[in-house]
Amino acid sequence: MVIRSADLNKPLQKSNAPRPWHVIHAGGDSNFGPFWSPYCAEADDYCDTLRTVVTPLDQSSSLLAMQSHLRETRNDYEASSYIAFSHLDNATDLQREVGDPLARTVLWHNLTATASSAIALNAYVNAWFAAHGVDIKVTVVNHPMPQTLFEQNIAVVVSGILSTIAVIWAFAFIPAGICSYIVMEKEKDVKAQLAISGCSTTAYWIAHFIFDTAFNLFTVAVAIAVLYAFDMEAFTDSDKIAPTIMLLLLFAPSASTYAYLISFLYKTQFSAQTVTIVLNIAVGTIVVIVVSVLQTIPEEFCEDCLVAGNVLMWIFRFIPPFALGFGFYRMAIYVSFLGVDPWGSEIFGTCTNKTLGTRNQCYGGVADDLVYLAFAGMAYLLLCIWLDHLGTSGKWLSYRMKLEKRCPIPEDQLAAEDEDVVVEKERVAKLEKQKQILAVDNVRKCYLPRGSLVADPSRAVHAVKGVSFAADSGQVFGLLGINGAGKTTTFKVMCGLYAPTEGEVWVAGTTVGADTSKCRRNLGYCPQFDALLDQMTTKEHLELYGRLKGLKGHLLDSAVGSTLKQLSLEAYRDKRAGSLSGGNKRKLSVGMAIIGRPRIVFLDEPSTGMDPVSRRFLWGVIQQLAISRKSVVVLTTHSMEEAEALCSRIAIQVGGQFRCLGSPQRLKSRFGRGYEVSLKYDDVTEVAAEEIRNSIGIASANSESSSAQLCMSVEDARAALEKIPDRLNRASCLPGAVLRAADEQGSHAILVADLVGWIDLDEKLAKLEAFLRASGISSTVLLERHGTNVRYAIVPEGHDGDANGRSMMTIDITNHIGKDI
Repeated sequence: MVIRSADLNKPLQKSNAPRPWHVIHAGGDSNFGPFWSPYCAEADDYCDTLRTVVTPLDQSSSLLAMQSHLRETRNDYEASSYIAFSHLDNATDLQREVGDPLARTVLWHNLTATASSAIALNAYVNAWFAAHGVDIKVTVVNHPMPQTLFEQNIAVVVSGILSTIAVIWAFAFIPAGICSYIVMEKEKDVKAQLAISGCSTTAYWIAHFIFDTAFNLFTVAVAIAVLYAFDMEAFTDSDKIAPTIMLLLLFAPSASTYAYLISFLYKTQFSAQTVTIVLNIAVGTIVVIVVSVLQTIPEEFCEDCLVAGNVLMWIFRFIPPFALGFGFYRMAIYVSFLGVDPWGSEIFGTCTNKTLGTRNQCYGGVADDLVYLAFAGMAYLLLCIWLDHLGTSGKWLSYRMKLEKRCPIPEDQLAAEDEDVVVEKERVAKLEKQKQILAVDNVRKCYLPRGSLVADPSRAVHAVKGVSFAADSGQVFGLLGINGAGKTTTFKVMCGLYAPTEGEVWVAGTTVGADTSKCRRNLGYCPQFDALLDQMTTKEHLELYGRLKGLKGHLLDSAVGSTLKQLSLEAYRDKRAGSLSGGNKRKLSVGMAIIGRPRIVFLDEPSTGMDPVSRRFLWGVIQQLAISRKSVVVLTTHSMEEAEALCSRIAIQVGGQFRCLGSPQRLKSRFGRGYEVSLKYDDVTEVAAEEIRNSIGIASANSESSSAQLCMSVEDARAALEKIPDRLNRASCLPGAVLRAADEQGSHAILVADLVGWIDLDEKLAKLEAFLRASGISSTVLLERHGTNVRYAIVPEGHDGDANGRSMMTIDITNHIGKDI
């Protein structure tokens, strides 16, 4: 009988109870493996009943009959065949194999089903009880055999290794997040802004360390709770929980300092986060596996593998993710499997001699990893502080400056200096700089290729070339120039962010190189790009930089409130900086520079990205700052309009040099080449258009033939224009003129309306030029003509200015042109 998945509860007819069972194995190539055979006496009614219930498959009663039947019919039914019963009429072979003359019935089961043998036995016995009316039901429970101690240890080891990988993957993100934030502050110049505002290097790194470590401890607590929740015995047993907690606790500070150290290698936040995550996962898992494999390969297969593994282990332990991963690995393998002391140390000689594979050696616990993590937590922090100090002081800086001085400025990169620049240079050289608020004396800055240890003049970049100027209280000094002129580099040298290759910068009587911290207490700095932290509010930014300037208590509150009011930011005091508009971000950057009333304020393109109204408002704030607070304001700009509106003196910087220097009017009188006039004319009126049509012989727009006069050929247009003397001579200097454009493009026709509009504007411009010449203009040049918009360059006669450098010229164009403008 074959029992399928839908027929397991089908009862059999009444018979005698079955006898005990023997286990034998079937031959052949069927899927059915070990089967059970009950004792069945040849004269028992039960065997006869079973035979009458199920039609015999084969009268030969051979075992092969059932095997063949199961193979041939396995695809004939929707339900799968899992167990089958065979009752043999001639059971001589079976009885001989079992060694029992009473064996008659065979139980078959499909090995593709889990625990099929137990299920077959259960089905057969329950079927017999049901057939005989016995109110008994047998339930089979498949329980695995108890694990041996070795199997239990293997399970703990496997669980520990998988847990180690999971922990490392989770904790790999902690240093990456910290590193990306540090790089973000460097990338957005927040770190430079803090330094210029008075934050010391030591305070910067220690503040980060305290916060990051405290936050990491919260993550450690969550990780320990998860290990307990999932009952990770390799780490949470009574003798192992303390080493596990110590590993995680010491990883918290070492992960922070490790992230600080590698942040010096990155320039962008994205690369810092991505590379650090991959590096941590690789070192914490792949390298740990490689080291552990090298340490367990038998010596007969590789003599130097153990040495190589140990060398890699001691080197990579300096990287906290490896120390954490290797410590967890030792807890899972050495402590749980080999029984090594979890506090054992190879450094202090407290390791345990054990045999792993064919190697017998002294194995330590996690003590060595704890030592390395503790070392990294302190040493890397001190190293970061030292590296930061190295960039602004010390022998390394002196050595770099000596290298830079060996790279003189090539002659072909030096332009002739204007007389005013030379006079300013001589004046600054003779000043008593100890009494000067701001003095820049012949400053030069040369960049060598990154990492260069020798001077290479051919690869040096000269950003600033001998700049000199001085500014007094209440003065606004402007640096005007295009991108790449050296303005921002000059700023950063004056702020102490870059050391000058040559020359000196004096701030409030002290050179920046001699006492940078003292000089910065007198500075306020607004960078070219907003150095804001997106998650901090406007008020929090001002409070932070106010505290850096030494303000406390009610003085701080008063300064923050007055700055918000002065910059019209009161409505945004509690808004996060990341949600502010571009103009309000620039206002906040200026506020961070001026809070605390610094004696010198550096503004690097303060009005960039502002609308005209906000720009004018900010100009008023800057003027008030210079006049009422008697501060020195130094700003950079691209706009001559802004420089003229704000600055008492302007230096135009080109290629790192001051090309000219003086008051705005002085520069215009000496180097100006006239004026520009921009005009916009009204469209041609219907009356004027009708007159032009009549003058050139084109049918009126109101005539019956007007439909034929919407366009005309180029030849007809030329013939029409010949009726207007001296007009065609102007076409060559009018870009975009209708007739010339049609001629160049090979067009065969032009619109009459366009031609009429061009003639009308041409006549208006002729009248304007005649008026300008009569008003004393020696030269007029049409710079641009687009539609009804025109732009002229005009030069008055004798345009040299008066003795005071002022140009004396007033022309009332509006009254002359009237409504045509």
